[in-house]
Amino acid sequence: MSDMAAGPLQILPLGIGDAFSSIDYFCSMLVLGGSKPVLVDCPDPIHKILHEVTLKAGLGLDASGIGDVIVTHLHGDHCNGLESLLFYRKFMTKRTGRVTIYALPEVCEALWPRKLSVAMEGREIPRLGITETFRAEDYFRTCPVDQGEPFRIGELEFSIFRTVHSLPSFGLVVSLGGRSFGYSCDTVFDREAIRFLSRADLIFHECTKGRLHTSYKDLMSLDPEIRRKIHILHLADDFDREASELPVVEPGRIYTV
Repeated sequence: MSDMAAGPLQILPLGIGDAFSSIDYFCSMLVLGGSKPVLVDCPDPIHKILHEVTLKAGLGLDASGIGDVIVTHLHGDHCNGLESLLFYRKFMTKRTGRVTIYALPEVCEALWPRKLSVAMEGREIPRLGITETFRAEDYFRTCPVDQGEPFRIGELEFSIFRTVHSLPSFGLVVSLGGRSFGYSCDTVFDREAIRFLSRADLIFHECTKGRLHTSYKDLMSLDPEIRRKIHILHLADDFDREASELPVVEPGRIYTV
């Protein structure tokens, strides 16, 4: 499914839980509509997530079909699946070509030496006569992106906005065929970020307790014209979903923008 006919802009949520959820997969999603799917964030267990959720959606996509990954930031609930996805692509499939990872410049610089290299740079098993060394470029290539610099992945156009979080992070707006989708990623309540997202036709916004996140009360303070576009995710297990006036994002449901 890595090469698809272009269609309408669609979003398939894979998970909606916060970093401590025991009932939901962590936040990630597929952007569909272009000629190839784009994965936004890559938590663990990425293979189980892709299998279960894309099967529910009637797509049946696995990691062999993922060649483009957007990494919004380096918290584990957003990127801990990268090691497994990259190993699988290189050693378990016949796919040619490296995965392209789109991230902030400082994230691109840190991704290999501070996140992935300890597990992925080599295999030394003297008893079996195995000594191998790998570099980042054996698995992936990075594409630095930043605020104010739109970029394209196939037919999809992305713009990003740096969010206020505990480490470099960004939200995004993706456009195709005159329609657009916005994703807040992790952020404190920030009216500048809301203005950036407000041009989108559909918005997924985080809704989490804590100083580094945006609360339900914050979102309910927004003007009705913005609120009607917002669906919420990055939810704690004890969030009262039945009482929420804001619709909760549904994993496995394809949202046509």
